[in-house]
Amino acid sequence: MGQIEVVGGKIKPPLYFQQENGEYRPVATVGKKLEPAFSGPMTPDELYAIKDGMSIVFRTSDNEYGRLFFISSLIKVHKAIRLHHLLLI
Repeated sequence: MGQIEVVGGKIKPPLYFQQENGEYRPVATVGKKLEPAFSGPMTPDELYAIKDGMSIVFRTSDNEYGRLFFISSLIKVHKAIRLHHLLLI
């Protein structure tokens, strides 16, 4: 699990990972960072965008890929989809 602040519908670093003991630590302290070749050509608006309850797919300097999911946003999207389906029936 993790924690991150969202301001104006955009991700505001740093990202915090939850450790086994329950403590949250900044990602940089656990050795993860974005790959400069991946993030370099992107604007902050592109890099920190949240769409449909998810971040963009990103790449770390360890060549790992990830995506952040924002549970509260996904629940709202899911309810809207269910409501939409109910109205179509």
